[in-house]
Amino acid sequence: LLNARGISESLKDYLEALWTENTEFAMIHVHVPEYTAFQRIYGEEAGNALLYHIGDVLKGVFGRESSIGRPTGSYFTILIQDTDPDHLQKYRTKIQEDISMLRTVGEWHCALTAEVEASLMNQTNASRKIYAKNLDAMLTGFSTS
Repeated sequence: LLNARGISESLKDYLEALWTENTEFAMIHVHVPEYTAFQRIYGEEAGNALLYHIGDVLKGVFGRESSIGRPTGSYFTILIQDTDPDHLQKYRTKIQEDISMLRTVGEWHCALTAEVEASLMNQTNASRKIYAKNLDAMLTGFSTS
């Protein structure tokens, strides 16, 4: 799995391909809300083991056809050039099912859910101009409207 810097670099590459070759892609965000409580109850070692297992689930769903990273906490980001809405729905369902099937992580028991959101990235919503405007707003704390 890529760390925050690695997934940011991959996003830069995907955006460059979009801007120069019009190669659209999907960005999928996965959040496992139970992670914080799991780590608090069982400790850092258990939390790390859980993140490792979630990463394995995501690698099992996407294989090598994507960039998978964990920017922070229990948030994961997947970048993939598959933009078919039916495929994205199947990915969402598969992620949710597979993560909910995790019942033990090492010696620790768990019951998990996954919040999954997918966005299609194209010239309309991820152009250089929109990207620059959103980046400026993020860095300065001002609204983009």
